[in-house]
Amino acid sequence: MVTAENTAQVVMGVLECHPDDYLSLPFTREQFSARMQRLLRRREETGAIEVALEEQRYEEALSLCDKRMTADCAEVLELLRLKAEAFVALEKFPQAEAIYAQVFTRRKAVWAGLGSGRVRFLQKDYTGAAVAFERTLVAHPRQLEAYDWLARVRTLLGDHDAARKSLGTASNFRHARYAGRWRSASSLRDGHYRLAARAFGAAVALGSRSVYRTASSYIKQARALMQF
Repeated sequence: MVTAENTAQVVMGVLECHPDDYLSLPFTREQFSARMQRLLRRREETGAIEVALEEQRYEEALSLCDKRMTADCAEVLELLRLKAEAFVALEKFPQAEAIYAQVFTRRKAVWAGLGSGRVRFLQKDYTGAAVAFERTLVAHPRQLEAYDWLARVRTLLGDHDAARKSLGTASNFRHARYAGRWRSASSLRDGHYRLAARAFGAAVALGSRSVYRTASSYIKQARALMQF
């Protein structure tokens, strides 16, 4: 993604879409060339593996990862990420967790922290998942996906106040289309009408001059305001 936008809210919104890379103006020809060369090199190393994953040929993806993972490979971390994804798809959770734990311990990579939490979630280890997502947020305090997952597992554990707190923190970082999304709905559902009204109000204010302006935010804000 190439853009002239560089505000924190926009950047965080972009990162949630998982772009291959993000380049903000102004930049030089040399910077652009270097970034493109890096992406092309990554595609050369991992393209066949990504296709295999998309086509659900998981065993083949694992085999290709092992073949590519040589001492001179520049994309070892990306190969490990793809390998872990294949293990998760095959429900080989211990193997996936071993990769996530190794990478997060050494590099504190976001994908490894999130992956560890998701693997525990899939095994219904919600307490372990919460610990993994909390650990990810210690290393990456603005990782919005981790806040969402943490709120989800805290809800399943019955800690609704903590879930709302996680979503409230995330909504402070998010772009308009995400501001207060789950926090607002959760607050409205649980009868916390003042909190819901404030959260939906933030969504209305942020979206008023953008493409994310929707009638739904106004309606739900009105519903919350009518309750107190």
